[in-house]
Amino acid sequence: MPYPVRERGYADWFAWLRGEQAAGRWAPFAVYADDVIVGQSCYLAIRPADSGVEIGGTWYAPAFQATFVNPTAKLLLIGHAFTCGAERVELKTDSVNARSRAAMLKLGSTFEGIHRHHMRRPDGTWRDTAWFSILREEWDEVRAKIEARLAGLEAR
Repeated sequence: MPYPVRERGYADWFAWLRGEQAAGRWAPFAVYADDVIVGQSCYLAIRPADSGVEIGGTWYAPAFQATFVNPTAKLLLIGHAFTCGAERVELKTDSVNARSRAAMLKLGSTFEGIHRHHMRRPDGTWRDTAWFSILREEWDEVRAKIEARLAGLEAR
């Protein structure tokens, strides 16, 4: 996350997020499971002129990590982006975040490479960013993969 939640607290982070939303830079979505909020994911880097959007700012409560929650949320968010006219959906993470990188590959996104010194972390160190994408023409195949994965989770 580009915001130091641990240092500044939830209230300040939420005010920052609402500011990003008001400015049109982030579109946050609450993620619900079992009738409670278990996380969030956002549209960001919204580029109407280029028909592109990034999905990020994602977090889930520990009990809901590595469950049906992320693939379900991404199925809905990616599908909605393409329904609204996106040609490209991007997903990015810190290059050292092996768990997020694996999740992005498991979704069916394409790894595009590492952008070195892409942005600063809240502690001031440089973050190298791993970039992934899904293009409109890939969506049917990616969607089928996510749906099959979710069907397998339901069978358990």
